[in-house]
Amino acid sequence: MQPESGVLSPEFELVLACVGWPIGAEDAALIRERIQRPIDWPHLLRIIQHHQVLPLVARNLEACTADRIPVEVLKDLRSRTAQSALHSFQALSELARLTRLFRGEQIELRILKGAPLAIDAFGDATLRSMGDLDMLVSQADLPRADAILRAEGYLRAVPQARLTPRRMRSYVAHQKDFSYENPRNGMAVDLHWRLFRNRFYPSNAGIETCGLAWTQLGPERIPTLPPQQLFLYLCVHGALDGWLRLKWIADIGALVRR
Repeated sequence: MQPESGVLSPEFELVLACVGWPIGAEDAALIRERIQRPIDWPHLLRIIQHHQVLPLVARNLEACTADRIPVEVLKDLRSRTAQSALHSFQALSELARLTRLFRGEQIELRILKGAPLAIDAFGDATLRSMGDLDMLVSQADLPRADAILRAEGYLRAVPQARLTPRRMRSYVAHQKDFSYENPRNGMAVDLHWRLFRNRFYPSNAGIETCGLAWTQLGPERIPTLPPQQLFLYLCVHGALDGWLRLKWIADIGALVRR
Protein backbone atom coordinates (compact mmCIF):
# COMPACT_ATOMS: atom_id res chain seq x y z
CA MET A 1 0.00 0.00 0.00
CA GLN A 2 1.23 3.46 -0.83
CA PRO A 3 1.26 5.72 2.28
CA GLU A 4 -2.08 7.54 2.69
CA SER A 5 -3.23 6.46 -0.78
CA GLY A 6 -5.55 3.65 0.25
CA VAL A 7 -4.44 1.78 -2.89
CA LEU A 8 -3.15 -1.77 -2.56
CA SER A 9 -0.36 -2.94 -4.83
CA PRO A 10 -1.13 -5.72 -7.35
CA GLU A 11 1.26 -7.95 -5.42
CA PHE A 12 -0.54 -7.41 -2.10
CA GLU A 13 -3.94 -7.95 -3.70
CA LEU A 14 -2.71 -11.23 -5.18
CA VAL A 15 -1.42 -12.34 -1.78
CA LEU A 16 -4.78 -11.44 -0.20
CA ALA A 17 -6.52 -13.67 -2.72
CA CYS A 18 -4.20 -16.55 -1.79
CA VAL A 19 -4.51 -16.64 2.01
CA GLY A 20 -7.93 -18.29 2.22
CA TRP A 21 -8.30 -21.98 3.04
CA PRO A 22 -9.78 -24.06 1.69
CA ILE A 23 -10.19 -22.20 -1.59
CA GLY A 24 -13.34 -22.59 -3.62
CA ALA A 25 -14.17 -21.89 -7.26
CA GLU A 26 -14.69 -18.15 -6.64
CA ASP A 27 -11.39 -17.91 -4.77
CA ALA A 28 -9.55 -19.66 -7.60
CA ALA A 29 -11.15 -17.36 -10.19
CA LEU A 30 -10.03 -14.30 -8.20
CA ILE A 31 -6.44 -15.61 -8.03
CA ARG A 32 -6.44 -16.20 -11.80
CA GLU A 33 -7.81 -12.70 -12.40
CA ARG A 34 -5.26 -10.95 -10.18
CA ILE A 35 -2.25 -12.78 -11.56
CA GLN A 36 -3.04 -11.37 -15.02
CA ARG A 37 -1.68 -8.00 -13.87
CA PRO A 38 2.04 -7.17 -14.05
CA ILE A 39 3.54 -8.67 -10.89
CA ASP A 40 6.79 -7.64 -9.25
CA TRP A 41 7.69 -11.14 -8.07
CA PRO A 42 10.59 -10.18 -5.74
CA HIS A 43 8.21 -7.74 -4.05
CA LEU A 44 5.55 -10.44 -3.71
CA LEU A 45 8.10 -12.78 -2.12
CA ARG A 46 9.02 -10.09 0.40
CA ILE A 47 5.33 -9.65 1.26
CA ILE A 48 4.69 -13.32 1.93
CA GLN A 49 7.89 -13.65 3.95
CA HIS A 50 6.96 -10.67 6.13
CA HIS A 51 3.39 -11.87 6.64
CA GLN A 52 4.54 -15.48 7.23
CA VAL A 53 2.12 -16.99 4.72
CA LEU A 54 4.64 -18.56 2.36
CA PRO A 55 3.40 -22.19 2.36
CA LEU A 56 -0.26 -21.19 2.09
CA VAL A 57 0.25 -18.68 -0.73
CA ALA A 58 2.61 -20.99 -2.60
CA ARG A 59 0.13 -23.89 -2.40
CA ASN A 60 -2.79 -21.80 -3.66
CA LEU A 61 -0.78 -20.06 -6.37
CA GLU A 62 0.56 -23.29 -7.78
CA ALA A 63 -2.82 -25.02 -7.58
CA CYS A 64 -4.61 -22.27 -9.49
CA THR A 65 -2.08 -20.57 -11.74
CA ALA A 66 1.16 -22.56 -11.99
CA ASP A 67 1.37 -21.76 -15.71
CA ARG A 68 1.41 -18.01 -14.98
CA ILE A 69 4.31 -18.09 -12.52
CA PRO A 70 7.80 -17.55 -14.01
CA VAL A 71 9.85 -20.75 -13.94
CA GLU A 72 12.54 -19.34 -11.66
CA VAL A 73 9.97 -17.91 -9.26
CA LEU A 74 8.12 -21.24 -9.14
CA LYS A 75 11.39 -23.03 -8.44
CA ASP A 76 12.18 -20.56 -5.65
CA LEU A 77 8.70 -20.95 -4.13
CA ARG A 78 9.01 -24.72 -4.12
CA SER A 79 12.44 -24.55 -2.49
CA ARG A 80 11.24 -22.17 0.22
CA THR A 81 8.13 -24.27 0.79
CA ALA A 82 10.25 -27.40 1.23
CA GLN A 83 12.41 -25.60 3.81
CA SER A 84 9.27 -24.40 5.62
CA ALA A 85 7.86 -27.94 5.66
CA LEU A 86 11.12 -29.30 7.08
CA HIS A 87 10.99 -26.73 9.87
CA SER A 88 7.34 -27.66 10.53
CA PHE A 89 8.25 -31.35 10.91
CA GLN A 90 11.12 -30.46 13.24
CA ALA A 91 8.77 -28.32 15.33
CA LEU A 92 6.20 -31.13 15.42
CA SER A 93 8.81 -33.57 16.64
CA GLU A 94 10.05 -31.20 19.33
CA LEU A 95 6.53 -30.38 20.44
CA ALA A 96 5.67 -34.05 20.85
CA ARG A 97 8.92 -34.67 22.75
CA LEU A 98 8.41 -31.77 25.18
CA THR A 99 4.77 -32.74 25.70
CA ARG A 100 5.87 -36.23 26.76
CA LEU A 101 8.44 -34.77 29.15
CA PHE A 102 5.90 -32.47 30.79
CA ARG A 103 3.38 -35.30 31.01
CA GLY A 104 6.01 -37.50 32.63
CA GLU A 105 6.49 -34.88 35.34
CA GLN A 106 2.69 -34.53 35.71
CA ILE A 107 2.73 -30.89 34.61
CA GLU A 108 -0.60 -29.88 33.13
CA LEU A 109 -0.05 -28.19 29.78
CA ARG A 110 -1.82 -26.44 26.89
CA ILE A 111 -0.24 -25.73 23.51
CA LEU A 112 -1.28 -22.36 22.07
CA LYS A 113 -1.44 -21.92 18.29
CA GLY A 114 1.38 -23.80 16.54
CA ALA A 115 0.92 -27.35 15.31
CA PRO A 116 -2.49 -28.00 16.90
CA LEU A 117 -3.88 -24.86 15.26
CA ALA A 118 -2.34 -25.82 11.91
CA ILE A 119 -3.94 -29.26 12.06
CA ASP A 120 -7.30 -28.09 13.39
CA ALA A 121 -7.65 -25.09 11.04
CA PHE A 122 -5.88 -26.24 7.86
CA GLY A 123 -5.83 -30.01 8.20
CA ASP A 124 -2.15 -29.88 7.23
CA ALA A 125 0.64 -28.83 9.58
CA THR A 126 2.85 -27.70 6.68
CA LEU A 127 0.37 -25.06 5.45
CA ARG A 128 1.09 -22.80 8.42
CA SER A 129 4.54 -21.27 8.97
CA MET A 130 5.77 -22.50 12.35
CA GLY A 131 7.11 -19.99 14.83
CA ASP A 132 7.80 -20.37 18.52
CA LEU A 133 6.32 -23.20 20.56
CA ASP A 134 3.81 -21.51 22.89
CA MET A 135 3.13 -23.51 26.05
CA LEU A 136 0.75 -22.64 28.90
CA VAL A 137 1.30 -24.06 32.39
CA SER A 138 0.07 -23.08 35.83
CA GLN A 139 1.99 -20.45 37.74
CA ALA A 140 2.72 -23.02 40.43
CA ASP A 141 4.40 -25.30 37.86
CA LEU A 142 6.71 -22.60 36.44
CA PRO A 143 9.84 -23.70 38.37
CA ARG A 144 9.50 -27.32 37.27
CA ALA A 145 8.69 -26.38 33.66
CA ASP A 146 11.68 -24.03 33.61
CA ALA A 147 13.90 -26.83 34.92
CA ILE A 148 12.76 -29.21 32.18
CA LEU A 149 13.46 -26.72 29.42
CA ARG A 150 16.88 -25.86 30.81
CA ALA A 151 17.76 -29.55 31.11
CA GLU A 152 16.87 -29.95 27.43
CA GLY A 153 19.29 -27.22 26.38
CA TYR A 154 16.95 -24.22 26.33
CA LEU A 155 18.40 -20.90 27.49
CA ARG A 156 16.10 -18.23 28.85
CA ALA A 157 16.32 -15.22 26.53
CA VAL A 158 13.63 -13.06 28.17
CA PRO A 159 14.27 -12.13 30.90
CA GLN A 160 18.00 -12.80 30.92
CA ALA A 161 18.60 -11.27 34.37
CA ARG A 162 18.81 -13.52 37.41
CA LEU A 163 15.39 -13.78 39.00
CA THR A 164 15.58 -13.37 42.74
CA PRO A 165 12.37 -14.32 44.60
CA ARG A 166 11.34 -10.65 44.66
CA ARG A 167 12.05 -10.17 40.94
CA MET A 168 10.20 -13.39 40.16
CA ARG A 169 7.08 -12.21 42.01
CA SER A 170 7.16 -8.88 40.19
CA TYR A 171 7.75 -10.42 36.77
CA VAL A 172 5.02 -13.01 37.15
CA ALA A 173 2.57 -10.35 38.35
CA HIS A 174 3.13 -8.04 35.38
CA GLN A 175 4.15 -10.30 32.48
CA LYS A 176 2.74 -13.42 30.86
CA ASP A 177 5.62 -15.61 29.70
CA PHE A 178 9.30 -16.50 29.65
CA SER A 179 11.06 -16.88 26.27
CA TYR A 180 13.67 -19.55 25.63
CA GLU A 181 15.99 -20.41 22.74
CA ASN A 182 17.77 -23.68 22.11
CA PRO A 183 21.11 -23.21 20.30
CA ARG A 184 21.35 -26.95 19.66
CA ASN A 185 18.21 -27.32 17.56
CA GLY A 186 17.24 -23.70 16.77
CA MET A 187 13.85 -24.00 18.47
CA ALA A 188 12.25 -21.28 20.60
CA VAL A 189 9.68 -21.71 23.37
CA ASP A 190 7.40 -19.17 25.05
CA LEU A 191 6.38 -20.52 28.45
CA HIS A 192 3.11 -18.84 29.49
CA TRP A 193 1.34 -18.75 32.82
CA ARG A 194 -1.56 -16.72 31.39
CA LEU A 195 -2.69 -15.81 27.91
CA PHE A 196 -2.14 -12.03 28.02
CA ARG A 197 -0.11 -9.59 30.09
CA ASN A 198 -3.14 -7.61 31.29
CA ARG A 199 -4.70 -9.96 33.81
CA PHE A 200 -7.91 -7.88 33.85
CA TYR A 201 -8.88 -8.69 30.25
CA PRO A 202 -12.20 -10.58 30.23
CA SER A 203 -10.61 -12.83 27.59
CA ASN A 204 -7.59 -13.59 29.73
CA ALA A 205 -7.21 -17.01 31.30
CA GLY A 206 -4.78 -19.27 33.04
CA ILE A 207 -4.64 -23.01 32.62
CA GLU A 208 -7.21 -23.47 35.39
CA THR A 209 -9.98 -21.70 33.42
CA CYS A 210 -9.02 -21.90 29.73
CA GLY A 211 -10.59 -25.30 29.07
CA LEU A 212 -9.14 -28.31 27.30
CA ALA A 213 -9.30 -29.92 23.87
CA TRP A 214 -7.09 -32.54 22.23
CA THR A 215 -5.40 -32.60 18.82
CA GLN A 216 -4.06 -35.87 17.47
CA LEU A 217 -0.45 -35.56 16.33
CA GLY A 218 0.54 -38.98 15.01
CA PRO A 219 0.51 -41.25 18.07
CA GLU A 220 0.50 -38.26 20.44
CA ARG A 221 -2.54 -36.45 21.85
CA ILE A 222 -1.63 -32.76 22.24
CA PRO A 223 -3.54 -30.69 24.82
CA THR A 224 -4.74 -27.38 23.45
CA LEU A 225 -7.52 -24.80 23.80
CA PRO A 226 -11.17 -25.56 22.97
CA PRO A 227 -12.33 -24.01 19.65
CA GLN A 228 -14.22 -21.06 21.15
CA GLN A 229 -11.39 -20.16 23.54
CA LEU A 230 -8.85 -20.56 20.72
CA PHE A 231 -10.90 -18.29 18.42
CA LEU A 232 -11.11 -15.61 21.12
CA TYR A 233 -7.39 -15.93 21.89
CA LEU A 234 -6.46 -15.51 18.21
CA CYS A 235 -8.67 -12.42 17.86
CA VAL A 236 -7.28 -10.68 20.95
CA HIS A 237 -3.69 -11.70 20.13
CA GLY A 238 -3.99 -10.25 16.61
CA ALA A 239 -5.68 -7.05 17.81
CA LEU A 240 -3.06 -6.39 20.50
CA ASP A 241 -0.30 -6.62 17.87
CA GLY A 242 -2.15 -4.47 15.34
CA TRP A 243 -2.74 -7.36 12.91
CA LEU A 244 0.88 -7.10 11.84
CA ARG A 245 0.77 -10.44 9.99
CA LEU A 246 -1.72 -11.75 7.45
CA LYS A 247 -0.89 -15.14 8.95
CA TRP A 248 -3.09 -14.34 11.95
CA ILE A 249 -6.08 -13.40 9.78
CA ALA A 250 -5.58 -16.53 7.68
CA ASP A 251 -5.58 -18.62 10.87
CA ILE A 252 -8.93 -17.19 11.96
CA GLY A 253 -10.47 -17.54 8.49
CA ALA A 254 -9.43 -21.19 8.18
CA LEU A 255 -10.54 -22.00 11.73
CA VAL A 256 -13.98 -20.46 11.15
CA ARG A 257 -14.42 -22.35 7.87
CA ARG A 258 -13.49 -25.63 9.55
